[in-house]
Amino acid sequence: AQAALARTADGPNMRLACRVFGSASMGGDCSRPQAKPGGGGGCHPHKSARVAPLPDWSAVAELNQTPTINDDTIIEYMTDVEGNWEYVVHFVSMSRVLYWNGPNQGVWGPGNLKIKKNGIFVFGGDAPDKGPGDIRFVKLLVKLKTEFPSQVFIVLGNRDLVKLRFAAEMADGNETTPWIPTWDPKTKPYKDFLQEKKLAPGPVAKCKWLLHCTMGCQDTTFLTRQDELAHLYDPEHATDEHVVRSYIESIDPKSSDPWMLQLVRLGQMGVVLGNTLFVHGGLQDESIGHVPGREEPIGNVREWLQALNAWKDQQLKEWEAYPLWKKTGDQRTRNGEKLIEYGTPGAGKKTVIYYNPFVDGNPVQRSQKVQDFLEASGIKRVLSGHQPHGQAPTVVRHPKTGLLVITADTSRSDAKGVKVFNPANNRGNVVAVVWIQGDYVFMDGLNCAGHQIRFQLHVDPAKDTLPNALVGRQLVDGSWVKALRGPGMNPKVICAKGHGFTVSVTEMDQMKACLNLSSEYGHCDPTFRVKIADIRAEYLINQKLGLESAPDPDDRLEPPPKQRPCSLDRAAFDAFDTYLFSFNGVVKCSDEEKRQKVVDNINSLIARKKRVVFVTNDSTMSRAAFYKRITEDFKIKLDSPEHSDKIEAKLSGRFSPQELQDKVQQGSCITSAYMAAWYSKQVGLQRPFVIGSGVGLMEELELAGIENYQATVKSDGTRKEEFFGEANEKNIAAICEQMGDVDSVIIGWDHQLTALTIAVAAQYITWREERHGTSQMRMPVIACSMDESGIVGKMPLSFPIEDFRGLKVRNVGIGTMARAIVESARIKKGDPIDVGKPSLMLQEHLRRPQEEGGFGIDVSQAVYIGDGLATDVRMANQSGMKSLLVLSGVTSEEQLKAETDVSLLPTWTAPSFADI
Repeated sequence: AQAALARTADGPNMRLACRVFGSASMGGDCSRPQAKPGGGGGCHPHKSARVAPLPDWSAVAELNQTPTINDDTIIEYMTDVEGNWEYVVHFVSMSRVLYWNGPNQGVWGPGNLKIKKNGIFVFGGDAPDKGPGDIRFVKLLVKLKTEFPSQVFIVLGNRDLVKLRFAAEMADGNETTPWIPTWDPKTKPYKDFLQEKKLAPGPVAKCKWLLHCTMGCQDTTFLTRQDELAHLYDPEHATDEHVVRSYIESIDPKSSDPWMLQLVRLGQMGVVLGNTLFVHGGLQDESIGHVPGREEPIGNVREWLQALNAWKDQQLKEWEAYPLWKKTGDQRTRNGEKLIEYGTPGAGKKTVIYYNPFVDGNPVQRSQKVQDFLEASGIKRVLSGHQPHGQAPTVVRHPKTGLLVITADTSRSDAKGVKVFNPANNRGNVVAVVWIQGDYVFMDGLNCAGHQIRFQLHVDPAKDTLPNALVGRQLVDGSWVKALRGPGMNPKVICAKGHGFTVSVTEMDQMKACLNLSSEYGHCDPTFRVKIADIRAEYLINQKLGLESAPDPDDRLEPPPKQRPCSLDRAAFDAFDTYLFSFNGVVKCSDEEKRQKVVDNINSLIARKKRVVFVTNDSTMSRAAFYKRITEDFKIKLDSPEHSDKIEAKLSGRFSPQELQDKVQQGSCITSAYMAAWYSKQVGLQRPFVIGSGVGLMEELELAGIENYQATVKSDGTRKEEFFGEANEKNIAAICEQMGDVDSVIIGWDHQLTALTIAVAAQYITWREERHGTSQMRMPVIACSMDESGIVGKMPLSFPIEDFRGLKVRNVGIGTMARAIVESARIKKGDPIDVGKPSLMLQEHLRRPQEEGGFGIDVSQAVYIGDGLATDVRMANQSGMKSLLVLSGVTSEEQLKAETDVSLLPTWTAPSFADI
């Protein structure tokens, strides 16, 4: 390579910038750096302290020797700065190992950056590109590494390695058809870019095209480099040509200040410190143990990284010897090509740098092969960056091995960040500091609202305690617990679920998070077991924080579809074990022929030994009445031997034949009346005030052993006359005298709800607080559902007003009634405890083992068939079930097409269950 360089017409000592601009460009001989006032040479007036020679290759290995780690050692991790200088300063202000020392350095920082004796600092890659801090941060990092070699480690990212391309591609004289990256054939053609930006061909236009169209940079990257040059030096040294020169000279081995090349020399492909592995992107089956050029993978993590880092050094040495294009026949090649490609999609799945650990914006567990590979070498944690995922690092705890994988890139955490000084600022004031000490990994940071976010996780998940133990675990709706917000033992739990390039973020109480844990992540683990008696309405509230950025669109990922496909996949549908049905809108319909076909399809599932469960928010029916209606009126064979097999298998031998039949019935249908009674029993209620129609609520309360209730109806289900009076002081007092004190209010579907009923309920609720003087003694208010309305039928086709014929008839829902009561009682914290669809209480009861009184449904093997988006589909999505929406009930095809909330989109749709 040296011989080839010597044979070029320009000679071996020609600097790369001179090849681009010519030796006479900008008033000087590029082969001899011009001296500038107060500077150390080159095309910009650097302070001499900012210019450092390339580290000798013999010293690089010594600089990267593994240090001794003890219990006092703190290993701190920062990644994906991407030129955001303000973030660097903010990070250091919160750091436990870094600090500024000495006099203020002005634009170069509040002092000289130092590291404490017990500290180790790891940078995870991607130092430059999207902010006016590339030069400062890279120089700062290089200086810190050379001053504290055994305490500072640099992991290389794709944005670091890709800068090596400037040498050959900017020196290439073919301006009309420049080289197109082989890994990105969809790159915008250079000619089209020139036309779009109205640019003339030349070095400036080509540099802009390379950055924006081939290197994953934003359109602002060229301008932010220009801003930084003007900020550090002066406007005279911040022209377009100076920007191009700064890119070229930063990687030129012949330059007087090759600061970017220094970073690449000192950096590594991966670092192991103790039981923790640091890489930029992550690990997958094809990349573990792989070293380019070697046929067989290496089985030990430390030996593998040693070989991979040695390969990187050899590739870089060859590149430095001759970084320009070489022609072999019609082919153009360059030294170090494989190293450059390793940091791009061109490396396929065999790279640890360019790897997206998210699927549709959500983290996933590493394969068993990767886990076994790491476990065999004693690696218990993997820290990486590369893909942003909101305001907090993303943690994945692996249930089988305990492996902790943390993706700590927060570079797209606040799209509303101030862009006055940095137009590429998508971080705002968000900062997250991750550090390791002993067996624990910690995170401490600030979100965009300035609130503290945090977590603390042990390498052994069995040693984690609540609330930290929730972090890194998945909930049944597919979201992941990322961090905790706020101090103390009862902080809010931050959960995130990705949808392509955005992340929906919610906060919830830790009790709700425990109830929502997926089966794989410890729903039945005693650590996360929740006593129903401890649940309060306010614990079940989700606070949606909004949307955050997920995988970076600049990385040229294909965006996922905006909504899931909805055409029914019959083979996939038939593969499940359990099928839950809504009744109204699915089974109940006016078309006799369609209704019979629905019944036949359900009975076909039962005949194939599938478990079928019916769910209704109709509180007027007990389970016995609902079961009778399903089996006798609609001839659905819930009492067949095939249907009872699974329940009998778990419960036979412990009950008499009659008791077993009762269990089969109870395991086949569920009503909101039953749920209200079940919850009341769990929390020890004895004397509720029951509002509703029919006898369903009273029957279920009596079955639960709660017989001392007061109700708005008589034992035969007819209305008590006293509740038809005016809502005045006399009538309220008379009813309260007759009923006496109550300990709760249960609200069911009341077809004859009156203002007097609402007033009586409100009195009991407010009197409880007034007597005890504290909201801690608030009276439980239980709603059999929070439906706002329900469809009770259609207007007859013979109706006198033609425009009304065939329209759906809606009734007032239980939720509307319940809100009227709690708002009349002036309850500040809103909603009552919801026990109907799609409540978490119902989801929890469906999942709890049958031995504990639940339904024992494995939601990962269940499908919910319903007609409502806000109830049926929402519950399926929240609980982790698949869903089939039938358009024979409350939801029309037009409503489905107009729905944009992904939490309300079904897995499949069908006109009716008769049509599957």
